[in-house]
Amino acid sequence: MIGYSELESRARLVYDKVEHTEVCSIGFWFLNGSVDENKEQKGYAHFIEHILFKGTQNKTTSEIARCFDRIGSNFNAFTEKETTCFYCTFPSKHIEYAINLLSEIIFSPLFEKSEIQKEKNVIISEIHEYEELPDENSYDLFLKKMWHPYSLGYKITGEIKDVKKIKRDSLFDFYADRYTPEKLILAVAGNFDIKKTIDLFNRALPQKKKQAAFVPARIKPESKYSFKYHHSPIKQIHINTGIAFPTSAEMKTYYILLFFSTLAGESMSSRLFQKLREESGLCYSIYSYRSIFTHSSMWNIYANTLPDIYHDFMTKLNTELSGFLLDKFKKSEIEDARTHLEGGLILSQEDMELRMKRLARHYIFNGRSYSFEDSLEILYSVSLNDIYDFINRYFLNKKFNTLIYGNIQMINCKKYDIMIKG
Repeated sequence: MIGYSELESRARLVYDKVEHTEVCSIGFWFLNGSVDENKEQKGYAHFIEHILFKGTQNKTTSEIARCFDRIGSNFNAFTEKETTCFYCTFPSKHIEYAINLLSEIIFSPLFEKSEIQKEKNVIISEIHEYEELPDENSYDLFLKKMWHPYSLGYKITGEIKDVKKIKRDSLFDFYADRYTPEKLILAVAGNFDIKKTIDLFNRALPQKKKQAAFVPARIKPESKYSFKYHHSPIKQIHINTGIAFPTSAEMKTYYILLFFSTLAGESMSSRLFQKLREESGLCYSIYSYRSIFTHSSMWNIYANTLPDIYHDFMTKLNTELSGFLLDKFKKSEIEDARTHLEGGLILSQEDMELRMKRLARHYIFNGRSYSFEDSLEILYSVSLNDIYDFINRYFLNKKFNTLIYGNIQMINCKKYDIMIKG
């Protein structure tokens, strides 16, 4: 049963009560991410995700870890472009303990200078780790080229130079302005007493301020077309290519995009995987994925291949993209994709953490969450004509932004106009 409540602190609660489980998952979702940073604040949201676990007025870092371990919980946090989430999955009987612990960590942090300095080293190590992963590093460079100078292109962690110059006072000011109940979505899924849980949140969360701090509105970004080669002395060539289009708050549009991407490249039976890897042997990895933000969304493709077959791969990729229109998706492909997505929905029903995350993402996306039955109804309403209308509206004959990453001295740096031609 899905329900909603606005709490006394002005935080918004969305919940899904599930009777057949003894598990509960809670997420504190703040509507802040790397897009909300300016040039002097790069990496702040991600740094705050780390530093909030480094001590409160009553608990040290190690005590916080022991508190989570004591109840057998799975706790974690992550920072995205537009959200920061702190979450915990635990036996339902510990819900009061979990709410109080998460609330203390998030709303009563110390921000000690010594901990900030230690965490700088941790995050710099994290950045180096990602820079040594060509798929991750190439993606960050791809976004930077595509969205520069807008903050949507900022690296979520910030660059090393950004992390090194972070000061305690400016970091705390960023936190105090943005990590408030007014900017908070609480998502709860599992077996819990609804009234008791609302009361627990009302007691645990700080009360609303007389005047909320000013937070600048998000600027609508404009993607900039580019086709770039980036040299790295590695053995493979990594391809990131994709296109941006306006975000729609309609849930059916979301499912049309999901349906299309599943057919195109998000499953092992998808066109791109079958045609470029299985039939042609032109790559090891190839998949498509979707990203949805406040103003803009993206549909992207990632692949890696060898230098001596790189040009064959790029030619074949263009052929298969245009083939979406020339060799239309068959009825069997449509039904396989539909049952694949239905299966994913069914499996996610049994995982309270996934259920909690879906609740929050739906609510952030368009102001309501959808039950399994509602989601299935929308999924089955998507037709082949809907998919082709979507392709024609947003993708047809539009050049994809592209970044080619690898040892470019081993290939002819020819430009390709990647697109769905029709």
